[in-house]
Amino acid sequence: MIDQLTNSLLKYNNFIGMELPNFSFATNEILNSNFEDCNLQKAQFNGCELADTQFISDDLRRADFTAAHNYFVDLQTSRIEKASFSFPDVMGLLESLDIKIK
Repeated sequence: MIDQLTNSLLKYNNFIGMELPNFSFATNEILNSNFEDCNLQKAQFNGCELADTQFISDDLRRADFTAAHNYFVDLQTSRIEKASFSFPDVMGLLESLDIKIK
């Protein structure tokens, strides 16, 4: 079974209900895509360009988003305990909360 993806550009993909724990997407470009109801525990997204990519109702516990850019994670439906994020991109997590930051 493949457990990593390297040097790839993925556009317009829908990952729905997939079991991808420990999968490495690290350093790839995943654009205009959706991850929904996926098991992504300990998945690696470090260094990814994730423009217009959404994570909804996913299990992202211990996932690594270090140095990943332009992602949207729905905090109300996804589990993110002990996931890793980098500043300033981590501020994007607040988008799903419909709050104002001044």
